[in-house]
Amino acid sequence: MYQVNDDCISCGICTKVCPAKCIEIIDGKPNYDYDNCQACMACIHHCPVKAIKLTSMPEKNPNARFINENIKLTEIIEANNQKNKK
Repeated sequence: MYQVNDDCISCGICTKVCPAKCIEIIDGKPNYDYDNCQACMACIHHCPVKAIKLTSMPEKNPNARFINENIKLTEIIEANNQKNKK
């Protein structure tokens, strides 16, 4: 469903924004467990170097990223961490 290109800098943001915790960094690249993927595309939208692309359908504008300007990246990460503590 997703493809990671060589632009990936192994920052791990994709692992932190994934609400299903289905991404882990292996050998410096995101590795997906699609069994739990919710297809929210948070990993795509928050990748700072646009290294993650959608492969399940053609993207009309592959450089477009959709980020709510009213929600900070740190708030998403914190919310995901709270959910996993319960």
